[in-house]
Amino acid sequence: MLKRLLASVIVLFGGAFSMAQTPTATPVAPCTITVARAEDAVPDVSISFTTIRKYLTLPSETEDVKILNCASPLEEFEVFAVSPSVGLNTPAPNVENARGLVDNLAGYAIVNTGFANLRSGDGPGYTKVGVVANGDELIVLGRNATRTWWYVRAGDVSGWVLGSLLILRGDLSDVPVVATAGEIIPATLFVPAPRNLIYNGLQSTSVVICEAAGGLEMLIKGISFNQSWILIEAVCTDGRVVEGWIASDRGFIRNPAGLSIPRVRG
Repeated sequence: MLKRLLASVIVLFGGAFSMAQTPTATPVAPCTITVARAEDAVPDVSISFTTIRKYLTLPSETEDVKILNCASPLEEFEVFAVSPSVGLNTPAPNVENARGLVDNLAGYAIVNTGFANLRSGDGPGYTKVGVVANGDELIVLGRNATRTWWYVRAGDVSGWVLGSLLILRGDLSDVPVVATAGEIIPATLFVPAPRNLIYNGLQSTSVVICEAAGGLEMLIKGISFNQSWILIEAVCTDGRVVEGWIASDRGFIRNPAGLSIPRVRG
């Protein structure tokens, strides 16, 4: 990895020198990098930059990178995209960098809280991709426009972390603004009770579709007009995935992204 990193630095700075030596009558626009994801369901990442940072040359094994608006092509420029989101009711992986990995970088970040979530976008309404712990040293790849969220890498996971949970070290003055559209956390119903009946209608006398286990978050599909029943996608205790109604007092709605929950007639 170190050999590839150094090779990328040489290629990039060689391209930067060529750009500087080529006369131009008009200003050169910042380079725009589009990182196309392997999975269609995950949005692309676009990065604009005016200076080249060594930590942006970290190699990627799977991403297809396109370089636009550069005075000379930088075909070998590579950058990590945000890692895949974890599924519903799946814990995010704990990740960390090896000690000393950031020693040769101009700047880096340190986790300054018990733990911090890495997310697919720059806000609490985006899905989790990983978890980092207090004292972990993070490779900084980018930031949002307001410098409130930072795009970082830990282990084999890349994602966004809230800036107030970090201590910033070194020179991060020219970290590029990264525009990314992550995956929004869907509205869910957390049901703590161990046994829960799922119905085909809005009454307790309706037909029972199945029984669902508790201690899980269930995807919300809609809510009745009086808000006393919630239409959910549930996993039955026999393994079936069904769509049905459950009384709203059986659980707690979690909607960190503030999504609009459709009103549905039963």
